[in-house]
Amino acid sequence: MLTLLLPTVLAPLGGAIAGLLAARWFLSHHGSTDAVAPVEPADPFISAEIDQAAARWATGEGRPEAAGVMADKLHLLYALGRRRRP
Repeated sequence: MLTLLLPTVLAPLGGAIAGLLAARWFLSHHGSTDAVAPVEPADPFISAEIDQAAARWATGEGRPEAAGVMADKLHLLYALGRRRRP
């Protein structure tokens, strides 16, 4: 009986402790917003090129109404790529 009772009590307790320690480590290392560098606004010429590329792609695919959605996705990718550069 002790063979079943001991792991049944200690396993959840150990898991809870490990989870709390992992959460504390994650929040202490990833919770700070000091490391985020401000990103300059996008260059208007690059924004225009992105819009034109999205329009060309949409007309080439035969779906000109999809140009706005594609432009939004390309602007997001451009912003994320700029944010990752040091």
